[in-house]
Amino acid sequence: MKLACSLILAVGLAGGYVTETQAQRSAKTSSREIVGTIDSLSGSRLLIRTRTGGRVRVDALAAMAGGRSAVLFVGRAVDVVGTVDTAGVLHAATIWRVKDSPALWPPDR
Repeated sequence: MKLACSLILAVGLAGGYVTETQAQRSAKTSSREIVGTIDSLSGSRLLIRTRTGGRVRVDALAAMAGGRSAVLFVGRAVDVVGTVDTAGVLHAATIWRVKDSPALWPPDR
């Protein structure tokens, strides 16, 4: 009986540790959403021009492989959600088409 209680306590503590580590990890990732026009496209690499004229490098591999990407064409407007790495590349989790008019785009975040 004592062994069973110790085992349950150990499993409970280990589960709490994993949850805390996951929360710390997600706090460190920088989630972003940008909307813009595709300036260039090479494989899964995109260069997006935002409404303000800035450029954002995007790696679309995960979104494409997971079936969470629209068909991509240069000149088309897209909304990209993902995380930014230390080099400033946005790793897309999802990419979808939006209207070509910047006035209709949601704000970047």
